[in-house]
Amino acid sequence: TAGNVSDALKQLADQSFRGTTTPADGTANLEEGDLFYDTDDNQLKIYREITSGTFQFVPIMIGNASSDSDTVDAGSF
Repeated sequence: TAGNVSDALKQLADQSFRGTTTPADGTANLEEGDLFYDTDDNQLKIYREITSGTFQFVPIMIGNASSDSDTVDAGSF
């Protein structure tokens, strides 16, 4: 939705986080679909609705069907 390259880069930067501490609601500009790379656990996580009105970062696991992660199967996102 940005009108120029500089604003577009800022928008992308606002949607991607990395570090050892998960961004918390209210402390970051979080929106559904934002990504967080947990450098402590080496996990890529996506911010999504886990129950009605409740959002949190959920690990994305390739080829893993555990109950606490999303599996990237080319049709999920």
